[in-house]
Amino acid sequence: MLTQSNWFGLKRCLGVAVEDALKSERLKAQLGEMLLERELLEAKSTALKAGRPSARRRSKP
Repeated sequence: MLTQSNWFGLKRCLGVAVEDALKSERLKAQLGEMLLERELLEAKSTALKAGRPSARRRSKP
């Protein structure tokens, strides 16, 4: 039987689980951004070593 105190305990556990899942998703997103940035830096480094410009620079207005 689900009593009121059991319900609040269950609700608190679910809240922690949801918080953990959200934290995990944020960390995965942050890791993805870091990996993408690293990949772009590696491509830029390779281009510079080969003597090619990595991108066209914009003129400042």
